Amino acid sequence: MIEASAFSSFPGIMHLKLYILLIISPVLIWTCGSDIAGTSSKSAEFGISFFAPLAYTYPPADVDLVPGQSLTLELANRRVKTDLDLAISKGLTANQIYLYIPPTLNFTFTPPSVKIADGEVCVTDNTYIQISGTVIYKCSIGNSGASTNIPVSGATGAPTNAPVSGATEVTESPVTRDNFHALPRRRASSGVQAHPFDQSMTVIATASQPLYENQWNKIARSVQQALEDKKLLFNDDIQVLLL
Repeated sequence: MIEASAFSSFPGIMHLKLYILLIISPVLIWTCGSDIAGTSSKSAEFGISFFAPLAYTYPPADVDLVPGQSLTLELANRRVKTDLDLAISKGLTANQIYLYIPPTLNFTFTPPSVKIADGEVCVTDNTYIQISGTVIYKCSIGNSGASTNIPVSGATGAPTNAPVSGATEVTESPVTRDNFHALPRRRASSGVQAHPFDQSMTVIATASQPLYENQWNKIARSVQQALEDKKLLFNDDIQVLLL
């Protein structure tokens, strides 16, 4: 606080004290160039289409917990929120955007209750197949002999043929953004088929100060990279809508 006195040299006149307040406002360091041009907004909506990691699921009450799953719906929700908060924080830092107050996040996603099947072959109705820690398929009764083509962001190979019951060959297929290996076509004997178990989530991020559209887009790309490290497998790049 800085204090200044006026009229102090005139006797008999009451001293006036002027107080100058220094107000500290939230600090934001902008990136330069085309990032700070065009439309800006404090809030943006992230549209996410993905295959969920085991941690975002939990088992039914009468089913044993699979390593990697959350024990309850509440714990699964907490994992989602923690991963989103961390991903947004990494996204801001990666793009040299520093906010005095962290953005608030609201997301629409209900972690599913799933029974994970043994192996990578569908045998039992209403079970789910996980590959490398990501839940990829739901096993359910379908057309015999059918296969499923799954679009996955970053995939470089042929469309994926889903594993179904009655297979005699098992292939280890690590799932990554850059190399989602095609699984062999398999003939069903019991009518149980594998169907893509893709999920969707909407995340609304609200910052303390407006960010430009290019900044929000760059944050979304960084968020996607951070979530991929948590075994999310994206169907497509995150879509950004300024609110």
